[in-house]
Amino acid sequence: MTGFRIHFSPMFKVIPVTVLAFVFILIGGRFSVFAEDSKVLDDMVLIKAGTFQRGCNRFGPKHGAPEQKVHLDSYWIDKYEVTNKKFEEIFPDHNLRRSIFSDCDDCAVSKVSWYEAADYCHIIGKSL
Repeated sequence: MTGFRIHFSPMFKVIPVTVLAFVFILIGGRFSVFAEDSKVLDDMVLIKAGTFQRGCNRFGPKHGAPEQKVHLDSYWIDKYEVTNKKFEEIFPDHNLRRSIFSDCDDCAVSKVSWYEAADYCHIIGKSL
């Protein structure tokens, strides 16, 4: 992507991430940011590169075996979940599919496919 830059600024905080967060990231995919200005990074944090232990040999293959070390490169991730309100600014028809457990404007968006999430990210200048 030519003409795009990532702006790093001291105003962003680097936070430690637990193994549980790493599992979420592995399942949900990695985020990367390509933007011409730092506004895209306003509500994002930098996760530093690192290695962690994934899996567990104790209970066998059905429970996370084999245990192995996994290395992740540094990446940016949103501090907060995408809300119904923010998602529906881009895809207004989603209002008809809101979950009964996540039906308020400030609730986390749900009932969204990976492709819809990727489209949303692309439109706002981010990616999965």
